[in-house]
Amino acid sequence: MTRLGIYTHNLRFYYNMLGELRRWELPVVSLKAGTDSPKDVPVIFSSRNDLLFFPNQIRGDIPIEMIRHVLPKILGEGLFGQIIIGIDPGPKPGVAVLADNILLEAREFVEMHLLREFVNQVKEHYEYEDILLRIGHGDKPNRDKIVNVLLPVGIRIIIVNEEGTSMPHQTHDNIISAARIADIDRFNRTGRKNIVGKTRRTQLEEEFVTIKNYI
Repeated sequence: MTRLGIYTHNLRFYYNMLGELRRWELPVVSLKAGTDSPKDVPVIFSSRNDLLFFPNQIRGDIPIEMIRHVLPKILGEGLFGQIIIGIDPGPKPGVAVLADNILLEAREFVEMHLLREFVNQVKEHYEYEDILLRIGHGDKPNRDKIVNVLLPVGIRIIIVNEEGTSMPHQTHDNIISAARIADIDRFNRTGRKNIVGKTRRTQLEEEFVTIKNYI
C-alpha cells in the first residue's frame, strides 16, 4: 500500500497538509528527522522553510497545489497524457476532472467565478500534455453562460450530447453527470448504470477508476 509522507517543523503547514490529504482520502505517514524514507512512500511533502531534504521530496506552501502537481508520479506516470474537465451545466454546475481515464476530482459550484477559478487551478496545477473542457449541451442559457465565463481561461471547449447522463437518478446529481460527460465516449459505449439507493461516492467508485484503485 502506497503512503504519502509529511516531514515539516511548520505546524500550520503540517495540519493543512494532513487535512488536504485526508480530504482526498490519501493514506499518510508523518516522518521524523533522522529516519529514512520508507520504500512505500513515493513522495514526501515539506514546507519551503524545512531544512532537511529527502530525494523524493516536494516543497511548497499550498497543499492542494502540491498534491495536484505530484499525482501523476503517485499514479505511476511522469505526467498525464490528457486531462478532461467535464461540466454538467445548470444553476449549480457539476465539475469533474478526468486524467487518463482516472477520476481525480468532482465538485459542484454555485457561483460562476468560483467555477472559473477551479478550472484555472486545474489548468495551472496539474502536469499534463493536453487539456480540454467537455460541457453538456443541455440547459442552453446556463451552458452559454458557463462557456462565456470559461473562454478567458484558454482551454479548448467541446459541447457534447449529454443525453442519458442524468439518469436514472432519484434526484439529479450534477457531479455524477459531470463525470459521465467528461468520460462521454466510454459512457456512450457502456450505457448508464443504476445508482438508485447508492451514495454519490459509492457510485463514482463503482462506475469510474479513481485514485483508490492505485493507492
